[in-house]
Amino acid sequence: MNKENIFTQIRTLFGIEEDCGFTEAEMQPFFGMVEQMPQLLYDYYTTLGKHQALNQTQDNLITPKSNLTLFNNPDYFVFYTENQNCCLWAIAKENLGEENPKVYVSYNQKEWQVECDTLSEFLLAMAHLQAVFALPYTYEGFKFITSEDLAAIKVHFPKKPFAIRHWLQGVEFYGGATDSIVVLDGGEQLVYASSSENSFEAMDDFLKDIGEEM
Repeated sequence: MNKENIFTQIRTLFGIEEDCGFTEAEMQPFFGMVEQMPQLLYDYYTTLGKHQALNQTQDNLITPKSNLTLFNNPDYFVFYTENQNCCLWAIAKENLGEENPKVYVSYNQKEWQVECDTLSEFLLAMAHLQAVFALPYTYEGFKFITSEDLAAIKVHFPKKPFAIRHWLQGVEFYGGATDSIVVLDGGEQLVYASSSENSFEAMDDFLKDIGEEM
């Protein structure tokens, strides 16, 4: 999946038309910590990095204006954090020269697990996860769903080709280009949102009768 396709998907989901990224000069604090970063990540920062709803609504993209010493790790370049720093996401420093490296997650900065096989998958997954907290049309709250409910969702909506393995006990994503249908907690919880009112209403017509409110 090329960079333009990744960014187009994120722009469509959030309704972003203009670039809203950090300048080359603003990016320099990162290079006091590492010599390089994947071009895809650099381009994400300089194209979309300042979009608040996308990057700072629930969990947070670490920015060059952050206190970077809090996230300094000898073996990993940490670039994303859960809102209370319960877990961190990073790229192994030995992989920073790769075009589309794996992204790891840690709850203690000592033990790391692969969260996504590629950086592109991670950026798309986190955009869709943040979307359910940030988009203008959203189901307020979470639902408990059964395996039968999940099977119905899989039949009715296309599954998106990325996922989160460990955080929130695994997260899968469904829906169209403007939509984020999020199934988490091992397939037992549901929340959904859209940047399109019409699309949200179409989703809600089906999903409102699925599951039970938490």
